[in-house]
Amino acid sequence: MILANTRCSGFARFGRFVPAIGWAGVIFWSSTQSQIPFVPPLVMGSDKVVHACVYAVLSGLLLWAAKSRQLGAALVWVALASLYGASDEVHQIWVPQRTADVLDWLADTAGALLAAAVWLRLKLAKRLVSASVATDQRSR
Repeated sequence: MILANTRCSGFARFGRFVPAIGWAGVIFWSSTQSQIPFVPPLVMGSDKVVHACVYAVLSGLLLWAAKSRQLGAALVWVALASLYGASDEVHQIWVPQRTADVLDWLADTAGALLAAAVWLRLKLAKRLVSASVATDQRSR
């Protein structure tokens, strides 16, 4: 009985990563395109904001899937998102009309870090509220 529950829990845990894997697939597909029609060049450098947002979503999905609550664990997922961004930039070398850009990778990493900072802040706030409610209930 214990083994059956462990397997189910492992499968359920993997299932939480499906959205992140799907998002990584969207990123990969976008990188195979010579031109991305849905990202108009509004201002020079605005593509860096897009990169940061895309990788903030990836990092957020990874953090959610892993249920990360500590800085060290969160930084592991940020590093994974950053490595995926680096591999994405290298991949673009072989795509016509695309180039690898270190600044794009830095924007990817910045977005992943920002998502982790927001995630950890929200987790801390949730713990503080839970502790406060528990203290209130004990004092009654």
